[in-house]
Amino acid sequence: LAPLAEFPFLSVNLVPARDDATPVASEPAFQPSVLFDLDGAKVGLIGFSNPDIPSLTRPGALDPYRVIDPVQPITDEAARLRAAGAMAVVAMGHMGALSGTLTEPAGPVVDVADAVQGVDVVIGDHTDFQVSAVRPNGVLLTENRSKGVMFTRVNLVVNVDTGELVYVSTDFHRPWVVGITPDPAIEARLEALQAELAPTLGQVIGSGAMAIPRSDSCGMETGRTCESLIGDVLTDAMRTSYNTDFALTNSGGIRAALTCPPEGGDFCPADQGANQITRGQVLNVLPFGNVAVTLEITGAELKEMLETGVSRMPEAAGAFPQVSGLCFTYDISREAGDRVTGAVRQATDGSCTGEVIDFSEKSSYTLTTNDFTASGGDGYPNLMSRASSRDVLANVLVDAIAETSALALPGEALNPQIQGRIICEGEGCPEALP
Repeated sequence: LAPLAEFPFLSVNLVPARDDATPVASEPAFQPSVLFDLDGAKVGLIGFSNPDIPSLTRPGALDPYRVIDPVQPITDEAARLRAAGAMAVVAMGHMGALSGTLTEPAGPVVDVADAVQGVDVVIGDHTDFQVSAVRPNGVLLTENRSKGVMFTRVNLVVNVDTGELVYVSTDFHRPWVVGITPDPAIEARLEALQAELAPTLGQVIGSGAMAIPRSDSCGMETGRTCESLIGDVLTDAMRTSYNTDFALTNSGGIRAALTCPPEGGDFCPADQGANQITRGQVLNVLPFGNVAVTLEITGAELKEMLETGVSRMPEAAGAFPQVSGLCFTYDISREAGDRVTGAVRQATDGSCTGEVIDFSEKSSYTLTTNDFTASGGDGYPNLMSRASSRDVLANVLVDAIAETSALALPGEALNPQIQGRIICEGEGCPEALP
């Protein structure tokens, strides 16, 4: 898309892939920055990419590029922009804060802001965290809430006679659509597409006895710190559809609630009763087109996958696992890679009372997961070479809900319960909701 765009794609740290691991900051794959002349006020804007991209996308999707640490490339580009006359320099990238407060945040973008030189403002994203903080080095760091909840205005006051940046600040605003007239051509096109898709995607395939949200049992909105109802339903569907011992999926692939919102919308009818599930809503849950895969793994490989899933806790990472067929315990106070302390099979009633799982190389189990995880996405071990591809994951979930035999009795609503499939021990565990 970049060659077709009528605007530049900016990234100072996305560079051509090399045989060696030496950063080549002087050879970015895309334009690193742009220098604006705004009535005599020259402002440089630097773009930077998230170093986590390789684990956030399918393996190989980044080829023929790689991402290097952004700090030195940003610093070097800021110096070049200053030499070209920039009176203010702003760096913007898809990295965010993960914890802390509005004025005292913590996280990857905070580390970048603290380390760069020659930059006045760093604008982050990616984590739905609101930030406005002047860092110890004088850099103003700001980040916005996601999905249009809020937007940020950055105020730069420049003395064009002296080239001095006099003042910089941010303020947050909620978006309003009052007085905005939608484009009639786009509206007509959307209405035509909605009408074409509604008979299929608006089909009600089941319902929940309660709302089945994306959030987890600890209240984390994106469901990335604890067991979740939707994670249980999805992994149960994966496991029972292919009759494997276990199922595991990454929480980052679950993007919406399973049950329709009360007000309806999209392909959710507002007049079908509470907690309906439609084909369209399942696609909101699983929008990436991932495919279910099955494979045989050793107990040691299973433990490695579970370790990967909880390795970044207490950070809310997409790798956090949702599981079926097993219950496991991990100690968050231990070093990443050595946190999983044990696991048992789920009993036939779903309780965590089955036999102990053997984490040795000698044991063998069958697993259903998704192709992203099996291919090494989110840092999981790459096991795709011996995996068998099955159906699209969204179809697996649709079929399981529609048939209901595996997830509920015929004609009954889904009624998932938190079963203790993932237990955290040690200081710093997320607190479960009452």
